[in-house]
Amino acid sequence: MPIYEFKCDKCGKEFDELVMPGKDIKAVCPECGKNECEKLLSKGNVRPHGIPKGKGGYKLSPCHECKSQK
Repeated sequence: MPIYEFKCDKCGKEFDELVMPGKDIKAVCPECGKNECEKLLSKGNVRPHGIPKGKGGYKLSPCHECKSQK
């Protein structure tokens, strides 16, 4: 089941909403109760290509082209 991110047009609150398959994507703001919410572009679950650097940070691996130029 997808989780969508929304922003309320009235109060500006950003929140996540779980949407059941086959349902219309309509969200009600948990802060002010209005249903005038805009669906945001989600960041997704993407990690950069590289070597873990600890505490969630990443040290990027040098690219193959850069190695061959040295």
